[in-house]
Amino acid sequence: MKHRWAILLACLLTAATCFADGGPPVLSFSVTPGTGLPMGDSAGVFSAGGETAIEAAVDLQIPDLIPFLALRASFQANIFPFDGSTRPLPFSSVTGYSIMLGASGTFPVVPWLSLAIDGSGGYYVQSAGAASSAFGPVVDTGLGLLFGAGAYVNIGAFFSIGLRASYEWLVGLYQGVNFDANLALHIPFRSSSKARLAGQAPASAGKAGPAAAAQSPAVQEEASARAAIEASSVEFFNVFPVFYKYYSNHALGRITLTNKAEGDVTDVKVSFFIKQYMDNPSYSQTVPLLAAGKEVSVDLYGLFKNSILEISEPTLLSTNITVEYTQAGQSRHLDMTQNVRVQDRNALTWQDDRGAAAFVTAKDPTVLKFGKNVSSAVKGKASKALNQPLLTAIGIHEALRAYGLAYVVDPARPFDKMYQNKDVIDFLQFPAQTLDYKAGDCDDLSILYCALLESVNVETAFITIPGHIYMAFSTGMNPADARKFFLKPDDLIYASEKSWIPVEITERDGDFLKAWAEGAQEWRENQAKGQAKILPIQDCWQGFEAVGFSGSTISLPMPGDDTIAKAFLAEVDSFVSQEIYPRVNTLQAEIRTAKDPTKSINKLGVLYAQYGQYDLAEKQFSSLAAKDYVPALINLGNIYYSRNDLRKALNLFQRAQAKEPQNAKALLNVARVNHDLENYGEVKLAYDALKNLDPALAAQFTYLDLRGEESSRAADIGQAKSIMLWEDAP
Repeated sequence: MKHRWAILLACLLTAATCFADGGPPVLSFSVTPGTGLPMGDSAGVFSAGGETAIEAAVDLQIPDLIPFLALRASFQANIFPFDGSTRPLPFSSVTGYSIMLGASGTFPVVPWLSLAIDGSGGYYVQSAGAASSAFGPVVDTGLGLLFGAGAYVNIGAFFSIGLRASYEWLVGLYQGVNFDANLALHIPFRSSSKARLAGQAPASAGKAGPAAAAQSPAVQEEASARAAIEASSVEFFNVFPVFYKYYSNHALGRITLTNKAEGDVTDVKVSFFIKQYMDNPSYSQTVPLLAAGKEVSVDLYGLFKNSILEISEPTLLSTNITVEYTQAGQSRHLDMTQNVRVQDRNALTWQDDRGAAAFVTAKDPTVLKFGKNVSSAVKGKASKALNQPLLTAIGIHEALRAYGLAYVVDPARPFDKMYQNKDVIDFLQFPAQTLDYKAGDCDDLSILYCALLESVNVETAFITIPGHIYMAFSTGMNPADARKFFLKPDDLIYASEKSWIPVEITERDGDFLKAWAEGAQEWRENQAKGQAKILPIQDCWQGFEAVGFSGSTISLPMPGDDTIAKAFLAEVDSFVSQEIYPRVNTLQAEIRTAKDPTKSINKLGVLYAQYGQYDLAEKQFSSLAAKDYVPALINLGNIYYSRNDLRKALNLFQRAQAKEPQNAKALLNVARVNHDLENYGEVKLAYDALKNLDPALAAQFTYLDLRGEESSRAADIGQAKSIMLWEDAP
């Protein structure tokens, strides 16, 4: 009898092994106390009562084509100590043995609960004392609930518990419904190159639980002995909503993976997903090979939706991380959950100063409304001869003064303290918020001024010095031209082949010129110490793209157009006076003392003209033009051209060309005026001559080779028609 039991068990185990090729065998020992309710003929013999089973089972995976399932072979010892039978019996309990072959599986419902289904059949031998015994086929099928992370409760290494309801039929002896609990110990025979991971655990744990796995926090696996890949650590960096575009190609965290298998794994890649704020998982770069026993760190990325900007307080979010890899030619995966803290939408650290550019939302509706309204209020109020970016910056600055914008330091988060400690999280306002609040600290005001200027196509930059940040804007002039134009060229910054005007935007009591003077002084002092940096916003946007925040226009109590225009013109007049009158005095002194004042008179006229003082300039040029002085002829022609008096302008340019046929500016202006008059034959003659004489100058005015609307578009793109080339005395 004993030999027959051993032979039958060996046959069943061999059969299970033949059908299973997906994973290593797992030996389980379980104790299953419960209650039985007899049915059918059994109800006439037995009544409800306690029953206990002790089971040894071997589970083997079946191929991946049938996930969640495993074949199992089991040997079970049963004790049925029934207390109250419906009729007298010569025995008080039934004991026996059964050996069965079947299948079992688990199906996750939620992360902490799974449904377990199993069915098996085999042969039983039962005894009710020395004189009474029975044997025959046995069928057992059941439905169980498995509780806890990974669909079971892991109360120790390789232990699990579960609950089960089943139907059991020992043919010729007993049939009934059983309700029992299960406590199981699981022992894997060996590690395997075919370990099935999270979501694909075979059902064992006696009759009601899957093989347990040793877990690191939040990681769900079938069994640590079976897992090829193990996540030894997951680290998240500070996650800031304002950088939600940045994280698509910059790491927000890192996971360290270890290959615990005996062989190598290949094509390892990791995906990261937060359901509320991502449409799809984001994948890491693939690790081609991870050798046995080796570990690798993999960066995590996330392509977020802009809805993440709705987070107004630091929030703990649940994430799903999946590790995919190939082992022994088969695809495997490891699933885990981790919590990540996401900061609020206004949060930032100063580890990289460029990050503040993400707050420069030039396309925000509120920013556009303010910037466009100011541009409209000051349009055409000042001379076109003046530098247009400068005029725009003056208009925006004075409008913010009239608006009542205030500089306020947050005592809980002063910028200098935040900036010194690069790990401390600071609070930065979006431009729309600053306009709404009418106040902010140095970073808030700098962000706002940059956003407003960028919204009307003026390039801006951050300036950082120890404990402070402010801003600058580009004049659009190359350094050489800017040094000639401005009275104090040292008040500008020359970088990236451009000239920049620094503005101390926190100077709220003074006008634009005072803010400029303070910004220039701060730059010079700190640059001399090597402590000043200029960061063009458009360069910063390459790494930290601006995000959309408000999505709708905030109602702003805008200053009236007349108020803005009045403040703007007063500041422009102050600028012009500051720039030209010291030089006017110098040139007038030269005119009085020179034997031949012609060159000085022409220079004085050019000075007036460059700052839009055309009436004063015309007086200087007219006396010299009467003597056919070529520079004066060209310069006076420019004044008439700016006034759209094309006939007078053409006459002056032609006189200059007749005197000096190889004068490039004379040729250019003859071509320009004839183009406006649609004398295209004359345009071709003059422009072809210019291309031979000065190709670089001709290249700035390519619209002269075109006609009609095409020509107008080309001229507008290069702003060629607004360029005035003044002729100084040689």
